[in-house]
Amino acid sequence: MQDRESIQMEIDEIKKGIDSIANETQFNSIELLRPPKLTAPPSPGEIGDQPVDIVFFIDDSGTMQEEIDEVVEGISDFVSGLSQYGDVKVATVSTVHSGRTLPLTSDVAVIQEHLKENHQAMDGTNYAYQRMTTYTLNGSQASEIEYRNDSKKIFVLLTDTSDEGSVQTEPEVKQTLEDNDIYSYVFGIDISIGSSTNTFSYSDRYDDFANEIFIPASSDEIASNISPGLVDKIVEDAGLGGEQELVFEPVILQVGPNSGDQFTIHLFDARTQNLQIDDVSVTSEGKIGEALGKWDQALNTIQSERSKFGAYQNALEYVHTNVSNSGENATASESRISDADMALEMTEFTKRNILIQSGQAMLAQSNQLPQGILELLK
Repeated sequence: MQDRESIQMEIDEIKKGIDSIANETQFNSIELLRPPKLTAPPSPGEIGDQPVDIVFFIDDSGTMQEEIDEVVEGISDFVSGLSQYGDVKVATVSTVHSGRTLPLTSDVAVIQEHLKENHQAMDGTNYAYQRMTTYTLNGSQASEIEYRNDSKKIFVLLTDTSDEGSVQTEPEVKQTLEDNDIYSYVFGIDISIGSSTNTFSYSDRYDDFANEIFIPASSDEIASNISPGLVDKIVEDAGLGGEQELVFEPVILQVGPNSGDQFTIHLFDARTQNLQIDDVSVTSEGKIGEALGKWDQALNTIQSERSKFGAYQNALEYVHTNVSNSGENATASESRISDADMALEMTEFTKRNILIQSGQAMLAQSNQLPQGILELLK
């Protein structure tokens, strides 16, 4: 198990390196290995017509009171941070106890008061997966949430349990969330009484359905992981503002004098998410075969794209040679038209000079002939 965890750490670093190269490779301000981003965040209210419904599923079993207290502190900044991108409402559902559901509201004071008064930690059985599926838009308890039809819907699971142990499996939860177009996030927080260290034991089971897993290092980091941490992730994934990905347009080069003389380069998104290796995990034996298959597929994709770009390079070298030859020929033609032929011009100059001098000599002789006749008549 320790060896697999070490290998997983190395894999995670490799994935970070791949994403770093893909995110930072540019030429002439063009993103070459990832879609361009709209990096300027919108002003508050600029995208205010986008409704966002967020449901917090809270594991309020007997061991969670410390964590719930910390979550209450981060809720205010969370709602405020998201409200600039849309019409944000928050609901809460207990994954342990019934009768603790708060319908969607944007009133921060109401949310905080409900958390303090209703989500008190008490012993009980955790039904996280069952609650998440029954509170989806088409679920049997959806009416308690009062969803808006045109809203972005987001689930956040707050738990100190590394394995929910539900009768439902993670793939089933994922399928249900995808069918309802719901983003989901997991907060793993396990703070012991008298300690500030988060001892949550990470389980890769959550990788099967969660868009992101947050594990704060300490109780002090819970609020900052909620806002701006979770806020930024929701903004990015739901496309609410901030760094929004634009359409990955091809690069079009003008390679000739006419409007149709263009060369098109289709770029490739080389990030781990597009290569489908962002969630590769080898921490359990059952996932090793799947991980190897994903890496093989990613390598095949990269090799195919390298071949394509190799063909682009060869074609561009040919275009460059052709354009260079055309440029030389055009320069020579222009030189013939605009520049003087010195040999021809000197011959013409000499000929005309001789004609002028000959004419002057003949004129002089013609002037002397009448004078000679006058002398004889004297």
